[in-house]
Amino acid sequence: MAWYRVTLRLPPEAADWAGWVAGQCGACGVEVQDPDPGDSRATTLVAYFSSGVQARRAARRLHEEVSAWVEAAVPAAPPPDGSARRASPIQVGIASFSDRAWRLGWQQAWARTLAPVRVGSFEVVARGRGGPPSAGIRPIRLIIPPSMAFGTGHHPTTQQALWALETELAGRAAAVVADVGTGTGVLAIAARRLGASRVVAVDTDPLAVAAARENARRNGVTRVVVRRGSVDAARRALAPRGADVVVANLLAEWLVRLAGPLAALVEPGGLLIGAGIVAGRLEEVAEAIERQGLGVEAWGSWGGWAWITGRRAS
Repeated sequence: MAWYRVTLRLPPEAADWAGWVAGQCGACGVEVQDPDPGDSRATTLVAYFSSGVQARRAARRLHEEVSAWVEAAVPAAPPPDGSARRASPIQVGIASFSDRAWRLGWQQAWARTLAPVRVGSFEVVARGRGGPPSAGIRPIRLIIPPSMAFGTGHHPTTQQALWALETELAGRAAAVVADVGTGTGVLAIAARRLGASRVVAVDTDPLAVAAARENARRNGVTRVVVRRGSVDAARRALAPRGADVVVANLLAEWLVRLAGPLAALVEPGGLLIGAGIVAGRLEEVAEAIERQGLGVEAWGSWGGWAWITGRRAS
């Protein structure tokens, strides 16, 4: 489908207000870029719309309201140092583009910037190549190009989940794994490469489902079932049993909200791995897991993010 991009050049102090106005005009997303290195008085805001009519109306309203905001914000008298303060002119432009062209261009540009990342026995690369193995040990290589889905291996939450997953599967033979909120499928693919006998990956985002299926094919793994949905979809795919390991790299509020269904998916003796937790909310997630009868086994944090594991009694 065609999308429309409204671009504004405006003073940095007006960016928050302009973003709010764009949202009121129906923007699907708003991007605020850093101020220009050569001109700290100007920055760029980009608002995205699904309708050309909507984009044109938004452009007119943004120009009017942001111009009025900037005019009101400029002091009547010059600064005490005698320098003249001039507001950057408000410039508005509209351009259309296809979602496929945007995704391809963005993904290719991002892939060029992603260096290989090592997590435990894994090396995650974006374009099918990476640096030499460390210390003479050949890593398990995963090829995960950037996409609209979450999970290139570079974020602390993905790394934490990978580390916990490898730690658990190292002591299990032929485990069944459920990956709730799979994103790019990196954790599901890693589970199969670690020897899991069966993996079910679910996500509510159709773009994530497509990315996970393509990445499973790209990495040559089989017996990874990818479904659209949440915990219920995983349960249906695994029926009549649950999973030996359930990994859920979600936000803290979703881990708390889904604690019951996630815990119910864990087989006796099995493990729930929760990641994506802002470090300050770790205790809240731990309490939610314990209320579902799982015993908190391990936890940790780095980079402002935390992970936790809870085990169901045998």
